[in-house]
Amino acid sequence: MANPLRSSDVRPLRAARSLRVSAQAPEHVVIVEPLTPELRRLVPSAGDAGWATVERYGGRPVKVCATGDDLARLTATARGAAWTYGAVFTASHPATLAAGPEPCALGQAAECAYDPELHTGPDAPESPEQESARVAVARQVCETCPVRALCLPYALASAPADGVWAGYTADELAALARPALAS
Repeated sequence: MANPLRSSDVRPLRAARSLRVSAQAPEHVVIVEPLTPELRRLVPSAGDAGWATVERYGGRPVKVCATGDDLARLTATARGAAWTYGAVFTASHPATLAAGPEPCALGQAAECAYDPELHTGPDAPESPEQESARVAVARQVCETCPVRALCLPYALASAPADGVWAGYTADELAALARPALAS
């Protein structure tokens, strides 16, 4: 299912809500995010990297742990850093990555960026029927997404708790990741 919206139709302020550290979110997090000019000042040797694993405290960057373009590797680094620093690892859904100041290839080309709530779920509770319908439509959008091949390894490394990533729910991704961990 091709997404009928153009990138200029994206509502970045709504998508950006999950990139902020809110009063309800943990204050000390490690997150994979686009490598912005602010973060480049912390690591001038980042080169052409588009992503960074960042330790944040109260929303402010404390340390850039790693940079690069391999989301799965950076996510593994983020999980390890979160454990080491006593922080919480927070996975950024590709739908929210488009809202960054310098969106990367996954965030820019991801079909889910046009309607982030479709893939991450609404802020308000939804009935099981509404959730089932939303997930079905999200899966259809993922089927034709040009960056699905990039999204799947990122989703497997992120081990999200909710949402639809690369056409899979969080439970399905956990089941896919289990055999890989056993071998």
